[in-house]
Amino acid sequence: MHMDDEQARWSESAENATREALDEFAALPAADFLALKNIDGRFATLSIGNWLAKQARIVDRSTGEEMAFANTDDLIRAGWVID
Repeated sequence: MHMDDEQARWSESAENATREALDEFAALPAADFLALKNIDGRFATLSIGNWLAKQARIVDRSTGEEMAFANTDDLIRAGWVID
């Protein structure tokens, strides 16, 4: 991770890998979801259904909170990448 405008971010390669996995279906899920991690230490899942529908809607693994993003770039800006 690196600091950019005083906001912690993942490396460019982690962000690009996330874009490829989510937007170009370049991931091979090991379960019925894709695992994500946040720069702040949280973890979440993206269901296969949402992934295939290109809906950036994830669920926090600890709290069960559902978070929706307009697109993959918004999800990445919020600190999420593929785990």
